[in-house]
Amino acid sequence: MSIISWFKRKVKLPTIKEIATRLKKWWDGIIDKALTLLYGEKQLRRLAPATIGPDRLPIPPLIVSVGPQVNEDKAARLRDLLLQLSELGKEYDDTRQEETSLREQIASRRMNLRHLEIKDSKFPSSETPVHLRRDIEDERNKIKELDDRLEALLQSRVTIGKKIDKLKKKLKKLEKLEKLEKIKGR
Repeated sequence: MSIISWFKRKVKLPTIKEIATRLKKWWDGIIDKALTLLYGEKQLRRLAPATIGPDRLPIPPLIVSVGPQVNEDKAARLRDLLLQLSELGKEYDDTRQEETSLREQIASRRMNLRHLEIKDSKFPSSETPVHLRRDIEDERNKIKELDDRLEALLQSRVTIGKKIDKLKKKLKKLEKLEKLEKIKGR
């Protein structure tokens, strides 16, 4: 039994599909809250995530008796928040795709490095061909460069996550304001 198979049995990590399902549920929740804030009631219609911009929402807004200027201000703020969320969602998707690509490149480079090291081990240390040493060093440098890029990418994803959290807090504030106005309006 390999260490990897033992680790997989002991540690229950979520699969990519489970992570994608959780992200979809989270995104649908944000859209539902945004539609509730914008139109005053929960809409049954679902939007395609990160593809329909807030300025092209398919349902016309309801007229609320608070006053047209207040409604327009809220709608404008909500559109801005949704646009920012949409952009962050696209950016997050891009980072996921780039991460997958970088991980594949790193795995490929490591496999090449292993083959080169196996070739190198067949020679005595003083008789190793120069081109083989150079190729091994090049692969190590490229792996290090890709690892650095991957680390920077993961750090940018953390930053995106923080921005998304801030936007979620702003959406919650708007939702609380809407509830307070409904209570005052009764």
